[in-house]
Amino acid sequence: MISGAGKFWIWVAGGAAVAVAILLTGAFISQKSSSDRPIPTKSAQSGASSGRTSAPPPPPAEVGNAQAPLTIDVYEDFLCPACAGFEHRYAAQIVAAVQQGALRVRYHFLTVFDGRSASGSYSSRAAGAAMCVLEEDEGAFLRLHTTLFQPEVRPEEGGATDLADDQLAKLAAEAGASTQAVDCVRRGARAEQAKEAARAGVRELSTIVKGQLVTPTVVKDRRVVDFADKAWLTTLLGG
Repeated sequence: MISGAGKFWIWVAGGAAVAVAILLTGAFISQKSSSDRPIPTKSAQSGASSGRTSAPPPPPAEVGNAQAPLTIDVYEDFLCPACAGFEHRYAAQIVAAVQQGALRVRYHFLTVFDGRSASGSYSSRAAGAAMCVLEEDEGAFLRLHTTLFQPEVRPEEGGATDLADDQLAKLAAEAGASTQAVDCVRRGARAEQAKEAARAGVRELSTIVKGQLVTPTVVKDRRVVDFADKAWLTTLLGG
């Protein structure tokens, strides 16, 4: 198991109590849920391999200078409580390093918590909202990304309500997103694309972790970073 700060949500490849079919060459990923309730699999199964040739999956949400000396990959879900804890601890450091040109981040939004949201689609819609905003403005994306993990904004995992697209659009506008990006969020225009990107992210992470998939996970050069050490980012940046 990967060590790190706070509580982790773990999916184990091959049988555990609660299985979510992700269709990774027939493998199963199991989510350890706080309530052990079955998790709907529709979003995970959508777009399963059927032998047809398909377009390449959408790329991760990338921020920062492509020539930055350090690149990390962050795998997270907007409904994941442990991801919110990670962002609370490290978002300010990450954003500062990005803005200073020292860091490039590739965010992989894994939407496996869709089934734990009231709407059954919150993780995908929130990820789609972030994608809409990033298409127009990196700064607005970073602000929205931070906002979506705030305790007063992030819906409760397994809760009775979550945010509708109109509410996500309002948050995007407050983050400084353009009118076009806000309309994209309001229409849920990137939700399906976000699901495709999530499936690609799960496949990629499974080749790195080789067994247990955890949110959040930070990766550098295909090696998992232990962020239990609060100085992990400073260390990676050479500070």
